[in-house]
Amino acid sequence: MADGELDLYLDMWLPVTHHEYMEKHRDDIESLGSWYDNAVLTLAVPEYVRDVREIDDLPAHADELGGTIVGIEPDAGLTQVTRDQAMPLYGLDGDFELETSSGAGMMERLDAAIAEERPIVVTLWRPHPAYAQYDLRDLEDPQGGMGGTEGLHSIGRAGFAEDYPELAEWLRNWTMDDEELASLEALTVGPGVTDPAAGARQWLAQNPLFLERTLMEDAEGLEF
Repeated sequence: MADGELDLYLDMWLPVTHHEYMEKHRDDIESLGSWYDNAVLTLAVPEYVRDVREIDDLPAHADELGGTIVGIEPDAGLTQVTRDQAMPLYGLDGDFELETSSGAGMMERLDAAIAEERPIVVTLWRPHPAYAQYDLRDLEDPQGGMGGTEGLHSIGRAGFAEDYPELAEWLRNWTMDDEELASLEALTVGPGVTDPAAGARQWLAQNPLFLERTLMEDAEGLEF
């Protein structure tokens, strides 16, 4: 984005998860506002891991969980928050290792564990299609180690709003709630989805009020 190779990114988590990237590239990107305001970072377990309900519970179940928190990319904001904030805050460093790989790698480990009903704890975030696929429990975070509720922001390269003023205005006014986003994810990135574009068209056909709300408020004349 900062190099101008991409025009638009719709999934920047602020003020916590992607703070470092925003600070580094602030002069070369521009914010187009938040479209979802209930995003959270979590540590999660399958519902059948009955005795682990808070992050505080993890040390007592380190052996059962193999002493491993299954994570995603090493340089991800979620990884940094887990490693640098939550694990020291809850004293997990001595009992657990944060195993990094990728988002897809984490999901493969989660899929395999749930297929065999094996205990596992993973780094996760809401919104995520895994919650539509499995019965998962976010571990309570009484000390706030994983950070608070965040917003998902649209970010343009420098000059984006000047080049695309109508689209930029639409993005500034676009919002989604929990129910809308969950149902959209189920049709576009959920298990078994083979044609995300078809899923998106199906969702739009099922949610005419969303189109009416987003297109009529402040983006009259915008064509798709």
